[in-house]
Amino acid sequence: MGYFPYTSSSFHNNRVIEYCPDDIDLFTAIVTERRSNGAIVGPLGQCIIADMFKRFRDGDRFFFERNDPLIGFTEAQLNAIKKISMSSLICITTRTSTMQDNAFLFNTSKKPCSEFPVLDFGLWKQT
Repeated sequence: MGYFPYTSSSFHNNRVIEYCPDDIDLFTAIVTERRSNGAIVGPLGQCIIADMFKRFRDGDRFFFERNDPLIGFTEAQLNAIKKISMSSLICITTRTSTMQDNAFLFNTSKKPCSEFPVLDFGLWKQT
């Protein structure tokens, strides 16, 4: 089910109005298509959203995973950055002493902030 009830009669009504696939309004198509399992949009919406994020990433010359020798990170630096989680950042920048592994999930067990990884700034020292 999409955001709106999608029945055979609503499909037929859209077929009567739309004469060609090129005439179908994209917003209407996204909100009426059947949702994928565990998603809030269907395949068309997923494809458009994935394409949009890919274009944002590829068009951002400062995206942290770009392999640019002038402004990019080394492989060791990238590995260190990828180990840092939102929970790690909260522990580092606030006065909290415990935090759950996933900062976005509540009612989960917490662990001491000392157990979260910290960024090794030694990887940025110029030799």
